[in-house]
Amino acid sequence: MRQLIFCLCVLGLSGCESKSTHSAAPTEPDTTRTWYSAWISQDNGEQFHSELTLAPGEVTKVSISAETSIVVGFILEKGYEVSKDPGTIYMGTEKAPHMVGGAPGTWKEFDATNGLVAIRLENTSAVATRIAVYTKSKK
Repeated sequence: MRQLIFCLCVLGLSGCESKSTHSAAPTEPDTTRTWYSAWISQDNGEQFHSELTLAPGEVTKVSISAETSIVVGFILEKGYEVSKDPGTIYMGTEKAPHMVGGAPGTWKEFDATNGLVAIRLENTSAVATRIAVYTKSKK
């Protein structure tokens, strides 16, 4: 009888262990999924370049190696919130800082100079947001 109870306890404990191991698996971070992965697709000829955060009123620059013109785009993590604000996120160059703007994002073709495409990003909204910069195929 003691052996039967012991075996049942061992089986019960091993069942608990496998349940806790199984339940822990979904909480592990999935490194293949990011907040922007649903929007940037290699199947569409898009290639992730970088991720940055822009505070309200902040300006930053991104340089991308290129010998010819390339199409550069961005996606906003808080695109909906930014779209409700009177400001927006602008992308351009030093000479034309507001070439395009948008929320949740936009894209534009830029010319390369000396092996680089230099992009200027500006947050004119009151919403801090993360930005994913990507390149895409010219069609």
